[in-house]
Parts: sequence; C-alpha cells; structure tokens
Amino acid sequence: MSSTNPQNSTSSCNSWSCWQNAIPREVHHYDVTTRGDPMEQTGVVAFADPPAGGGIHTSCAPSNTLGESAIPRNVDRFREAMDGFSGTLILLDSEGIITHVSTSALQILGCTAEDFIGRIIHEKVHPDDLERSTEFIESLCRIDAEPLPTHIRMRSGSGRWIWLEIEGKNMLGDPDVTAIVLRGRDITDRKKIETLKSDMARLLEESLAETFVADAFSFRAIYLNRAARSNSGYSEEEVPFLDARTVLASFDDKRYRALTKPLIHGLTREISLRTNVRRKDGTTYPIEGVLQFTSFGDRPVFLGIARDISDQVHRELELRKARESLEKAQELARVGSWEAELHKERKLVWSKQTCRIFGITPEEFDGKSATFRSFIHPIDRERVVELIEEAIRSSGTYETDFRIQRNDGTVRWLRARGDMVREDNITPFRFVGTVQDITEQRKAEEMLRESEERFRQFFTGDLAGHFISWPDGTIVACNPAFAKLYGYSSVDEILSVKAQSLYVHAIDREDFIRRLTAERRLENIEERVIRKNGTEAYVLENVLGEFNEKDELVEIRGSLVDITEQKKLEQQVRQVQKMEGLGTLAGGIAHDFNNLLGIILAHATLMESLSGADGRFSKSIQSITKAVDRGSALVRQLLTFARKQDARLQPVSLNAHVTEFVTLMKETMPKTIDIRMDPLEPGPIVQANPNQLHQVMLNLAVNARDAMPAGGTLMLRTEVIPGAAIARRFSKALNVPYACLSIEDTGTGMHEETVSKIFEPFFTTKEPGQGTGLGLPVVYGIVTGHNGFIDVVSAPGRGTKFSVYLPLEQTASPVERVNNCSRNVHVSGNETILLVEDEELLRVLVADMLERQGFTVLVADSGLSGYETFIANAGKIDLIVTDLGLPKFGGVELVRRIRTVHPVVPVIAASGFLEPKGRRELERLKVSSFLQKPYQLSNLLASIQSALTKPGG
Repeated sequence: MSSTNPQNSTSSCNSWSCWQNAIPREVHHYDVTTRGDPMEQTGVVAFADPPAGGGIHTSCAPSNTLGESAIPRNVDRFREAMDGFSGTLILLDSEGIITHVSTSALQILGCTAEDFIGRIIHEKVHPDDLERSTEFIESLCRIDAEPLPTHIRMRSGSGRWIWLEIEGKNMLGDPDVTAIVLRGRDITDRKKIETLKSDMARLLEESLAETFVADAFSFRAIYLNRAARSNSGYSEEEVPFLDARTVLASFDDKRYRALTKPLIHGLTREISLRTNVRRKDGTTYPIEGVLQFTSFGDRPVFLGIARDISDQVHRELELRKARESLEKAQELARVGSWEAELHKERKLVWSKQTCRIFGITPEEFDGKSATFRSFIHPIDRERVVELIEEAIRSSGTYETDFRIQRNDGTVRWLRARGDMVREDNITPFRFVGTVQDITEQRKAEEMLRESEERFRQFFTGDLAGHFISWPDGTIVACNPAFAKLYGYSSVDEILSVKAQSLYVHAIDREDFIRRLTAERRLENIEERVIRKNGTEAYVLENVLGEFNEKDELVEIRGSLVDITEQKKLEQQVRQVQKMEGLGTLAGGIAHDFNNLLGIILAHATLMESLSGADGRFSKSIQSITKAVDRGSALVRQLLTFARKQDARLQPVSLNAHVTEFVTLMKETMPKTIDIRMDPLEPGPIVQANPNQLHQVMLNLAVNARDAMPAGGTLMLRTEVIPGAAIARRFSKALNVPYACLSIEDTGTGMHEETVSKIFEPFFTTKEPGQGTGLGLPVVYGIVTGHNGFIDVVSAPGRGTKFSVYLPLEQTASPVERVNNCSRNVHVSGNETILLVEDEELLRVLVADMLERQGFTVLVADSGLSGYETFIANAGKIDLIVTDLGLPKFGGVELVRRIRTVHPVVPVIAASGFLEPKGRRELERLKVSSFLQKPYQLSNLLASIQSALTKPGG
C-alpha cells in the first residue's frame, strides 16, 4: 500500500481540505474476489469533499462502527466513513490510548472491542516491533513530520501474530475527529511469503524450475519464483493480480476443478501437469510438472513445480515428424520395421507399415510371437520359424523370403531381415529388423523369367530371322529361322559362312555396310538374297549398327523376314489390277465392235435376200458372213477374258472331264508328246461350266505342245489343296478346300519377265500369224469367273507348270453334258414391234427387215424416247426389241420402267456384251430372251416368234 507525504505540515491540517490533501483519494486498488475467498481483502477509502451539511463520504460499503466516545460530533457521518473501510482502522488519543477499532480490524485481529479500547497501542505490538512502533507513533505526534508506512505485528485473539502495514494521520487538531488515525492492511501472507523467500530463497527463488503458488479455490496466483516470472514476463508486483484464466493458454474451469479434486480430497499426493502458459506479451510456451495441495498459513493453496519444455516439445515435434517421415517412407517403400524382445515372452513391436503389410491395424496386433507365426503360410511356416530360432541361438542374422496369408485370405510374399542388438556390445537382448512386401517384385521376377523364356523361345522359334554379325562378314549369332531362311540345315552350318555369300551380288553387301555406317539404323529395307541352293529370295530387314568410341561400326544386329511369297502376291495383285483394267477396256471395245459387226452382218443378210439366185454375190456374201463370225468369236474371247459373260456353273466331275480331254488330246497331239494323267481318287467335284473348263484345258495344252516342238511329257494332275494353303498364296481365297488341276510340260520354259505378261491380251511370244495372244487371257478370265485362281511356275529349260484352283463342291453330284442343237426359223406377222437401238445404221436396217416380214415397227434411239414411245402407244405395241447400251438411260432401266406400266409385254434384249449382274436383273424383269450382237436376222425372228407364241406373250 502506498502513501503520499503531505507537502505542508501545519496546524491547518485539522481542516477537511488538509485531510483530503494528506490522504490520497486512492491509496491502492485491489480487485475484490467473491465466494468467501479467505484471502484478506483491502479496498479504497476515498475522502472527498463533504456534501452539504458536512460529513465524510466513502466509496465503499458496508461500514464499520466507531466508538461513540471518540466521535463527539458528526457521529453518523463519521461512522458512515468508517464503515466504508475494509482494512484495519484504529483511533488513538494523544497518549497513544486506543479509542476506537473498526469492525474489520476486530475481524482481522480476531478480537473484541474490549480487548483494545482504553489500552495503550504498544501492549498489542510484538516486542520485537515496539521500538519501531513507538518511533512511528511519536513521529505522528510531531507536527513537522509524517512517517512513512511501517510494518508491525499485533497479537490476535488466538495468540497469533498478525502482520499489518500501518499508515497514520495526526488529526488531533480536527474538531470533527480529534484522534490519531491508524490505517492498516493485513500483510501476514505477504510476510509469510517473505519468510518463505527468506527460508527457501536459494531453493525456490533461484531454482531453474518454475515454482508457483495459487489459491486452491480461486486459482489466483500468490507467488511465482524468479524463473516463472522471467519466463512469463510478469513482475513480482503483478503476481497478485494473476489467475489461471490469465496465465494458462487454455483454461477450462470445470476441467481443472475435476483435475484437482483428487488432490483436495487427499486421494493422491500430486498430479502431473502439462499445459501451455501465456506470457505477458501474448506468446505461449509449454510446461510440464507436478501439482500438490498444501496450505499457506491458514490458506489452502496449490504448489506447483514445472519446467519449460519448449525444447523438449520441439524435439518431440521433430521426432514425430521424423517418425511420420519414416512411416511414410516405409509405406512408399513397402518396408516395415519390427523389434523382438528376447525375454521369455518375446514380445514383438511392429511399425504401422508392418501392420499394414500383414493386413491389420496396429490396434489389432497383440505383440505375441504366436500371432506372427499364425500369419506365416503353412508351406513356409516350419522353415521360417526354424531359421529365426537358429538366428537367436547363434546370436546372428537372418534373411529369408516367405509367404503370409492375411485374414482376408490373400497371400503376399515378404522379405524379412533380422539382426541381433547386444547390450554393451556383449549381451544379446533384442532382435531388430525389417520386413518388405515383395509380392509385386516376385511377380515381376516371375514375369521376367517368363519373358526371358518367351524371348528364348521367340529367338529360337520365331519365324523371323535374327542375327548378330561383324562388318567383316562374320556371323556371330543367329536363330534357326535365320538359317532356314537361307536354306541351311542348322545354325552351326550358317555360322561357318560369311555374310557376303548371302547376297546375290557381293557389291550389295558393300552398299549395305556403307549405308548402315552413314544412317546408323536401317528400317524396313528390302533386300534380294540368295539361298544355299542358288534360288533367290526377298527379305524385309531391320538392322541397328553398334559403334565404338572412334565412331567405327563394330557390330550389326538385325532381323529379317522372308517376303518372297508376299512379293509374289504383290505381283499377282498388280496382275489382277492390270487384267481388270484390260477387261474393262475389252468390254467397252466389244460393245462398239459388235454393233459394227451387227451392221455388216445385217447388210450381208439383206444383200443375200436381194440378190436371189445371182451367184456372183453369193461367195462375197459368204466371205463377209465368215469374217463377221470370226470377229464375233474374237469378241467373245475378249468378253470371256473380261468376265463380261456369265458362266452357267454346275457340279462337274473334274476327273471325268480330264479323262475325256486326255483321250481327245492323245488322238490329236503329236505322237512325240507323252500325255499322262495322275488323277486323285475319288475325283473332286467342282462348280464349273463344262465348255469353259474344256476351253481352259485346251488352251493350256496347246501352249504346252508349242513349247515342246521336239516332243516331251505333258502331265495332267488333279488333287485337293486345303483352303489355308491357298489363302497364303492368294489374298482373296476362301477358307474352303480347293480342287487343283495342274498341267505341266517339259518344254522350253519362260523367263520371269515373260511370265509376268502372259495373261495380258494379245501378248504372245509366237511368230506373227501363229497366235492371237488371247489364249491365256481367256483362260485367266474363265478361271477368275469360276471364283478360282491360276498360278504358273516356269524357268528357262525347266518347263512350265500351270495350276488351276477351283472351289471344291462337296454336296452336289456331277451333271452329264448335253449337246443342244439349233434350228432354222422363218417368221412373218402383222404385230407391232417397238425397236429401241441407238446405232442409227443398225436401227434403220433392222426396222426395214422387220417391216419386210410384215411387222409394224416403231423406232426409238434412246432409253427415254423408247419409254415415251411405249407410253404413247401402250395399247398397240405387242413386242419390244431393245439394245441395252442406250443413252439417257440404259436398256435395263427402260425395261424396269415399262414393267411398272405393263408387267407382261414381251421383251427381247440385245447387246454387244451383257454382264452377269445385268442378266440376272433382266431375268427378274421377265425378259423373254437375250440376243448376243452381232446376230443373224433369223435368230432375231426366232426369238420374236418364241416371245409372241409363249403363253402370256
């Protein structure tokens, strides 16, 4: 409690203003606690200017009572002032006799008024304090001095000594008071603390541990030692104003009361405490210590001793981070750690990752060795347990791979390592180790083994040839396919030859090395190589060069694939495309050429009818007719080659037709040619046109005859080839068996260049006038028209072999050949015929000839005009004769439109060529007949008669 000395000490001090100046308005301020806090409480006594009517005003209540004898005047107002003061208030007369004691003073001292009133103040003072007390009172009596506060002990009613801090004021001259006023406050606890400091200063105050004393009920701070004050930043004067709510970073009243309840009730001597303290500047720091319940005088308090564990918490944080990092690293690496004690129980400690590897949580693992053994797969259990026991007996290490079976039934592969830890490097006391999930590694290793085995099988069994060679031509290594491709019987055999010998020309090897050196890598290059037997082959090669530090080529690694058959197929495709193009050209030429022949033939017929018996023209007319027939036959061959004529196919016995053909050939061919037959029994059945099949054999046999002018052997052979074998040679082949008819001669043979052209129309190697160049193209057209294929193998001096492949017919029986005979027909009539023809000369000539036969003829020059003419004369027209190659729209479209108007009117279709697809459409449209241009007038008249006399015509 502080005091302020008056500036002047005069007799005027007995005035109210002097008192007010002498005693400060606020001597000291303390917070007031509640709920019966036994801690002594002091208030603030403020002497203000008296209100009207005089008296003393106080800011505190309730009041203490002054003795009536000490207050001659203004008793009520002075009592009010005394009652507002909660400390000790004692009034003395000039002799030091106690005249009044405040109620609060009696309470503090534990006495009654009778124990004090009328007694000298010194009787109540501790003997050790009498001198100081006497000097203090005497100084109060002197007008020129006002002593500083002093500390004295006064005896309480119980005999205890109560420490008081005393301030005094001489108010003897004040008519309203006439007393020396002593004010005081109980500083017994403070003195006890001071005594405690005195006795334990070296133990507590200077201790590095933070020591604190707090009220057990209010949690108010009573004492903080130097370490606590220094770390928290509070001064000694600030300590009494602190409580748990201020100091602790997070304070929960209920939680702390529940925590300290066992201490208060004596259930435990101390409790551990770990919390965060808030410094004066707002920062916090962690402490750890113990809390005890004790008494401080008569006051129950908590005594705590703690230490700043900031470094420890930091280390724990770092350790936790390190542990988390280790656990994360273990998780990523799938490596767990474990420890095993070597005492009787052999308790195990597993890391989180170890538990994760075993498929359990850390809480589910009981640390027992039996639990660990139960996880080991039954197949591996005995081996692993024995290995661990041996490591323990020998104080050594162990490492092994084994399987575990998790609780969910899954099996995992683990790799465990263990090592002995020795106490003082001598006595074994525990095992530590790691466990790693190597399931994926085992799978990868197994896959690698399988891959290596596959590669070995691939390298040795692959159809592609793989090799390693040196630039000098030494073949270092290769697989069997490489040897086979070059026609060698084994790898060892081809390793004994130089790579240069595998090229058709030695310079090709030099070019290859030069190019590889420049480009370092060659991809998909085609090479022509030579086999052991001297035949040539084509390969597709990929090679990689290995170079040394001087950038010199030192090794060649590569693979190659035999593409000889592919090259043949490509040649066949090119041949097919060429044939299709030529066929399209031939079809177009045939149409126009047949129209021209038709005009010539019609005029020849007209001339013949006009000449009568005049023999002068008959030979010329016959010559014209024969020339037209030869031209017409030539066109038919072109159309056969171009596949523009539909072959009527039927089941045919291949052997029967070959036998019949061989018989015919033996009668007609030179005797110097030996004709043989090697038929397959039972003979294959194919879908074929007998006449066209005969044409194929005849053309091939004639070519064979011409290739053997000095004689030789002609072999006809039939066999069945699996569809897969045909598909490898011909890309459009079906996966069905094929009958093969081969015709082989021992003639002069052909060069490769000649073979590539033999199916081209008009190509021939014969002398002029000895061949048309259409024999083999016709064969090609017939075979492809039968959905078949033809192949030829020939070499100069080795003869030629043609192989014809036709799809095998496995269900139908062969049909016997039937010869059809034609008859001459003479027709006349009066019907109306619509003639649609775009070739004017032929249109006029045919119309004139029909009119000569008595028919009424309506003509049209296009599909559109023909349709319009029919619509205009629908009820009059009895028959339609139409060309198919018409402008505007064709003959097929004309018939289609007419059928929508008149479904049954007879129609005769004529064309220089008619594709199979068009023929089928016309049959669907109920066309009466087809005429192949050029046609004789008699054939047209016969078709007209047939159409008009047919039921429904």
